[in-house]
Amino acid sequence: MSELLTKISYSFSALLSCISLMSLNHFALILGMFLGLMTFVVTWVYKHKTYKLQQQYSQHYQDVDKTITYNKRYSQEAESHGGAETPKNG
Repeated sequence: MSELLTKISYSFSALLSCISLMSLNHFALILGMFLGLMTFVVTWVYKHKTYKLQQQYSQHYQDVDKTITYNKRYSQEAESHGGAETPKNG
């Protein structure tokens, strides 16, 4: 456990020494690059999720459209062959 804490301590001190060597311009540049990269990643993830959802909905509506088309075709065939007619009120 103490070996792990020693490595963490050395890593943190190395990070702080690197940060202290940077000027404010360098720090702003690195921060801007990091934020730009994070913006790209977040946008890509949500665009990918949106694309998958659109594919699912598209497939669902295609299945529904096929069912409606089949039902229309079946009812037209039944009417043309004198099949099941709907009773008329009157």
